[in-house]
Amino acid sequence: MVEGKLSFSTLQQICPFFFVLDSSDEIRHMGSSLKKCYPTLALGSRFNDFFLIKESSDSILHNTNRYSLCVIESIQSKLRMKVSPQKLENGLILYVGYPILTGGLSLWDYGLTIADLPQHDAVVEFLFIMEGMKRSMIESEQYLNEISQMNNRLDELVKERTLQLERANDELESFVRTVSHDLRSPLRLINSFASIILNEDLNLPENINEMLIHIKKCSENMNSIMTDLINLSRINHSTPKKEYIDLQKIVYEVLNEIQSIGDYKSNNTSVKIIDLGGMTGDAGLIKLLFQNLIHNAFKYSSKVEYPAVEIGMIPSEKDELIYFVKDNGSGFDSDNAPQLFQPFQRLHTQSEFEGSGIGLSIVYSIVKKHKGHVWAKSQINEGATFFISFPNHLTVIA
Repeated sequence: MVEGKLSFSTLQQICPFFFVLDSSDEIRHMGSSLKKCYPTLALGSRFNDFFLIKESSDSILHNTNRYSLCVIESIQSKLRMKVSPQKLENGLILYVGYPILTGGLSLWDYGLTIADLPQHDAVVEFLFIMEGMKRSMIESEQYLNEISQMNNRLDELVKERTLQLERANDELESFVRTVSHDLRSPLRLINSFASIILNEDLNLPENINEMLIHIKKCSENMNSIMTDLINLSRINHSTPKKEYIDLQKIVYEVLNEIQSIGDYKSNNTSVKIIDLGGMTGDAGLIKLLFQNLIHNAFKYSSKVEYPAVEIGMIPSEKDELIYFVKDNGSGFDSDNAPQLFQPFQRLHTQSEFEGSGIGLSIVYSIVKKHKGHVWAKSQINEGATFFISFPNHLTVIA
């Protein structure tokens, strides 16, 4: 086959004047028309015993690097042929061409008919096609090599960057855990000392009392941030358990905890719970998820006249279960929703609503650990709804 694309039987039909030489210049294949012209020519014959190179200009017989033609002449019959060399596999070289009739000689003088003689234009076109195939294959091989090298380099870069990122994340997580634990002790002392001073009847000036109250609140907020950072670190380095979770029970536990503290007008908030059923997952993480979402719903609706919170499940045609936590509070611009799930990204100031700025990051990490999705819809002053979905294969309906 010619470069693995063209069989000799096909070549016989297109250009019956062809022959194939091996590295020893012995003829390995030849066309029927060539055999008619040279009856004594046989497979295994040496080229130099039958032919002479008459015209080659700057083209050498074995030059297969570019499209070229050369003229060869038979030693026995003086029949000339114009041929072009084409490189094959295994060191073979194919020569394709057509005869040049001179000196009043005709086809019949060589035992040929019109059927044995291809048209000049057809041969030339074939040679150009062969050259184009050869060049395309060379270029394709070069491109493939370049692509392979680039892919290998890209793989190396990805592995290198992934390793760097893993190391950076490990160092960051270690730093967060260390700092969080180391800071909690002095924060507790600051909070305790401030509480002791406030509880003592020291007749301190009003501005001093206000500063102590501010110190106490700041230390409590910082302690909350430390707790959330530790939780976030723990979530990112944990593998969720697979256990049955009664979501209805978990939501009621969270509501009881919030209402027992009495924060954010929780006892005056209208709460509606739609049947939640159950699912499989990590019960501790799922409870932490609902703690953050429900806590936020109470907090951001606490400044409206009639605060309301709704928790439920939405039927879905897809292979998933969707839950939501809705409030009628301050709301926000939905275009800014994605940034809420990044640590310390808030859409309200600390003076408007207190918080660590990490709660929704915890929600996001827990949902991703369960191969789910989380998103939010809201309008300013019209409340907000947070949605979470889990693949149905992870869930079990009660």
